[in-house]
Amino acid sequence: MSTKKVISRKECVSVILNFLAWKDYHPCSEKDLLKSPPLNVLLNIWNFLFRLIDSNVNITKENMAVEVPKFYNEFGYPHTMKTSHLRTPTAEHQWESNLVALTWLCKLLLYEHQNFDKEFENKTMLRQTDSYLFNPASKMNIKNTLTSMTITDLTNKHFQFYIKSEETGKSIANDVDAQLSTIIAKLQSSVDSKKSELETLRSNSVQMQNDIEEFERLKERVSTLSLELSQIETLNENIRDYCTRLKRELDSSKHILNEETNYLLELESKNKEINDMMKTKIDGNDIRGLNMTINELKISLSNSVKNIKELEMEIPTLSSNVTSTKHNLAKSLSSVSKTYQLIMNSLSTHGIDVSYWKKLDRLLKSVDDHSVDKLLSITDDCLKIVDETLVSETLTFKNESEVKIQHNETLSDLEKNEKLLKEEIAELQAKESEYFKSSLFNKEKSQIISETDYIVSIIKSTAKDEMENSKRELENATDDLQQAHKRLSEEKFQAKSKLNRYLNNIKELVEKVESYKSRNCNMMKESV
Repeated sequence: MSTKKVISRKECVSVILNFLAWKDYHPCSEKDLLKSPPLNVLLNIWNFLFRLIDSNVNITKENMAVEVPKFYNEFGYPHTMKTSHLRTPTAEHQWESNLVALTWLCKLLLYEHQNFDKEFENKTMLRQTDSYLFNPASKMNIKNTLTSMTITDLTNKHFQFYIKSEETGKSIANDVDAQLSTIIAKLQSSVDSKKSELETLRSNSVQMQNDIEEFERLKERVSTLSLELSQIETLNENIRDYCTRLKRELDSSKHILNEETNYLLELESKNKEINDMMKTKIDGNDIRGLNMTINELKISLSNSVKNIKELEMEIPTLSSNVTSTKHNLAKSLSSVSKTYQLIMNSLSTHGIDVSYWKKLDRLLKSVDDHSVDKLLSITDDCLKIVDETLVSETLTFKNESEVKIQHNETLSDLEKNEKLLKEEIAELQAKESEYFKSSLFNKEKSQIISETDYIVSIIKSTAKDEMENSKRELENATDDLQQAHKRLSEEKFQAKSKLNRYLNNIKELVEKVESYKSRNCNMMKESV
């Protein structure tokens, strides 16, 4: 069997397909065999190759993990085939070892055919490892130069003895037996040494197989770590963005915190001023005096309310009296004006001095028809006096002296009536002003008291509420800021620890790969 080193997977596939094609069997294409074929194709290939040696072999999915390693071990396969290799024989990390085993089997069958001219069908005896080495039924093809020379020398020597008639018939057999015993002993020693070398190679092969499996696992681990690295890089970018966003939020929170702090300081100063004002200006005596004043004002207010209600009840009567008085006064004013014009015309016609009547003229002109207060300046007494004066003037019109006397008396009476009217008007105006002043004063007083109570309560409640709200907002802002700092530090620590773990894994992986590489190179150099 050729001991040429397998260079690549493609060479293995070429050896297998060439041997199967020589046997006129075409299970699959080169591309399928390179990638790892389906399990059914692999089972068919095993059955075809194994049945060239033993026609009773039947490899199935259920027994392949037991029968295939057993078959290879019986034929002296230099590597150890584990059961784990055949649980998933077409998997990527297992197919290469199975491909090498198939190549070895094809080369073994081809070597046996070329050197021993053996037919592979129905030969169950070939299941032994060295069944073809010294089989007398096989055609001997001596390749060992030392054995060939020894047999040739013995043959020539005994042929000379035979010519000289010195050959006894036993000497040649004895010599051949002796020489063959020596050769067999040497061969046995060589076989033993080769077996020990084979065991060493098997152990090395097992180690290399384990290294290959470890390397496959490392390849998977490298791909996993590469994926994790990309994920870590993505997470790192996300963390950077999140940190940037948190930094902006932190700056904004700091700005808001400064504003809230300043506002809280202002509120505290205002609250301090209010507390100082309340402590300095309001004590127990002031509060008691204020309560007494409030009670007195309440009593006064209730009395004022009663007076207002009584005055309101008198308003309709006074209003009707004022209306009737206004109506009568308007009539009297019209009558007096007409009478005054008649008097003035009569006096002017008779050449009587009217200077005394000028005062009445000024009185009439001073009266405004649209003013209730001024209309009330003339009463019914005045009208009666005017009527009496007119009557007396008409009776004594011819007597100038009587007219003058009556005129003077009338003027004096008018002046008296004028004074009386003015006094009544003043009294009415005083009553009205007192009425309005009392009601307005009570209203203003009660309003001031209520506003004072309301303002004091509002100031207290507002100051207290604003202070509590400001404290709560400051505490919430402080908690949020602390939580943001805590989250930021935790995320930084987690990202740093993940990065360190990743770098350590990469470093360990590189060291393992380098050690495996150097070990494999040394083993390959030693084997060569």
